[in-house]
Amino acid sequence: MRSTSLILAIGTLSSALICLPGFVLIADPIPTMAATVDKDINAQILLCAIPGTSYRCEPYLKLAAMLQNLTDDACDRKLRELADHGHVYEVGILCRMLFSPKAIDFIPYDKAYGDTAEIVGGATALDFPQVPICLVDHVPFCVVSLIQTPFESSIPARPSSFVDRFISMSTRTTFKYSLIGKKEKTAALDKLLASKIWRRKLLYLETEFFVKQVGQ
Repeated sequence: MRSTSLILAIGTLSSALICLPGFVLIADPIPTMAATVDKDINAQILLCAIPGTSYRCEPYLKLAAMLQNLTDDACDRKLRELADHGHVYEVGILCRMLFSPKAIDFIPYDKAYGDTAEIVGGATALDFPQVPICLVDHVPFCVVSLIQTPFESSIPARPSSFVDRFISMSTRTTFKYSLIGKKEKTAALDKLLASKIWRRKLLYLETEFFVKQVGQ
């Protein structure tokens, strides 16, 4: 009686063939490092809340670090891709973290975050050029407590054009993002709360709004 044999042959680095008498089964491709990183970024952006919701600093810090681990061109392509696939507002925050304006009078202003947003402490978009966030020692705090009109009303026909604007009018930050500890986040929080920028005393709920962003 002829015995049945099982032969596993690796045809290429990215695919495998399992051969049985009369059958050829193609196994799933072995993921490349780039594909794994891309998948991780796609998963991480789902953890990044937009202003007006349960915003937290840490997911953005982690995602900014992941994007900085790419080449500049790959980072820009990924930002465009994310913007065009329903994450334009999260990408807007990331652009404010990853790029610095070339001119001091350039304000990366968005109608959804300026005209229709409620900024805490009685402040306005002129008080916070990076609205909807404020970077305090590179910790991205959200200063927008409420969006009063639907986001969709201000999304451009090609959302990735938002990224192109930042690239053309800004320079890439030299700061390297990473996850930071409670001590660093608390120090940044204390600095924000004690800032003279507020136009009135922060309400208790506004203070708690910032405290929750650092997970305290």
